[in-house]
Formats: sequence, structure tokens, C-alpha cells
Amino acid sequence: MKKKILVCLVAVFGAVASSFCTGFKFVSSDETKYCGGSDFTEQSETINYSRKETTTYSTNGDVPNYDRIKDSSCANVAGTVLIGYYDRFCEELVPNYKTYVQIGASIMYRTASLEIKAVMEELYTLMDTDVGAAGTTYDGFHKGMKSYVNNHGYSYSTEDLGNLDFNKYKSAVENNKPVAVFLENYSYAVSWKDSGTSEVIKSHYSTVAHVVVGCGYKVDTYYNANGQVIATRTYLKVASGWFEYGITYLCLDGKSSLDRANAIIIQ
Repeated sequence: MKKKILVCLVAVFGAVASSFCTGFKFVSSDETKYCGGSDFTEQSETINYSRKETTTYSTNGDVPNYDRIKDSSCANVAGTVLIGYYDRFCEELVPNYKTYVQIGASIMYRTASLEIKAVMEELYTLMDTDVGAAGTTYDGFHKGMKSYVNNHGYSYSTEDLGNLDFNKYKSAVENNKPVAVFLENYSYAVSWKDSGTSEVIKSHYSTVAHVVVGCGYKVDTYYNANGQVIATRTYLKVASGWFEYGITYLCLDGKSSLDRANAIIIQ
């Protein structure tokens, strides 16, 4: 685990995806139902600058990234990502299965398996997913996580990070506490094309409420010729819950609307 300063970073992710989840309000109580799927709209932004600094941080091995078992199961995926991460320290969270491979000091998470899908299906039931409408409520997410963790002999707790206190988020991930991020809408950065004086940032935007798991961050700071800051772009490194996007970067700075965020502790 380390911080580093880079001159530029270029990444390209997968294709635009879609699903049936076109709304995110639970009709009877107007409580947000996190569903996670929608058509994505491509967006583009150009920043001209004289100098750029990039600061990045990631937990060792990031966190697992699993795909959905149902179009509406983003919360179950996020919960399973957290279970898969903490199985490193609480080995019976996924019974008779090791969610990762360790080579030296490096951690690599296994892809989804029958054992992982079983966790996802159990969380689908425990979280009351798709009861009343597609998706999972915030309270349902935590109720299901607590039940699952307690049922396997461990304790579950959270730290409130508001919607989002970035300094608290940084402290959480730097202390190996992954963060569940609940989104009203969201944007994933899919590419950065940097000429050295101009950068084109392309992103995919969705209007559907979603849950992701944060494990790092990226902050780009742009300067003019006089050394003054002219723009800052902040990203959370997250398990997207999509096979197509994998571990990717969630755009902040007004491009995503965050309902709330919680650092998750299982022990």
C-alpha cells in the first residue's frame, strides 16, 4: 500500500451496458431502492493546463469485483464484495473457500465461483431485495449484512462518512476499511487521453441508484503557467459491480450524486 505521484494515467474500460432498472424509488415509502442497472450515456470533458499532478492510493489488491446474479442485485454484489474482502481476515465468512491468492505481499482476489454466488443469493434474501420494487433499500442492505456476518460468527459495524466526507473516506481506505457508497446517480471514468497540455476525460453516466465499494482514490490537480490551480478532479476507486467495468473510477465533482457512505468493519 502506497501513495504515488504520477504525470499522467491512461485507462480504457469495457462497453456500455444496460438493464431493466429504469427507476429507483420504492413506491409505498419513497425510500430509495438501489438497483444499479441502466443505459449509460457517454460524456466528455476537456481540460487545458500547463502542469498536472496525480495522487493515487489503493488498498493492497483492491477489493474483489463480482458481477450481478440479477439486474437488480447491485446491493447484493456490493455486500458480497465486502464479504470477499473480509474473508482474508475472517476465514469462515465464506465457509470452506478462500477468496484470494497471496503471492509474497501481494493479494489477488479470485473471480466469482459457486461459493461466491451462494453468498450473493443468501444476501439477496437477507436484504429483502426486490421486495415491493426492484432493488434494495439502505436499511435492507445493512440488515442483511449484519445478519449474514452474525450468522457466521463475526461482528458487523459501520462508520458514517456522510455523503461523502472525502478526508474520512481517505482515512478509511488507508486503514484497510472498504467503503459502501450509495449513489442516487453516478458516472464512471472510462478513459483519459492526455497530450501533456490537454486532457480529454470520457465517462459513462447512469441515472439509476447504485451501490459500489470503495478501496482507493485518485486526485488530478491541474495548474496554469503561473502555478495556480485551475481545476481538480477527484475519483473514488471502486468495485463497480459490473463485469464490463471491473475495478474502476467513480467520478465526483458533481458528476455523481452520493446519498451516503459507510466504512464497513467486520471482525
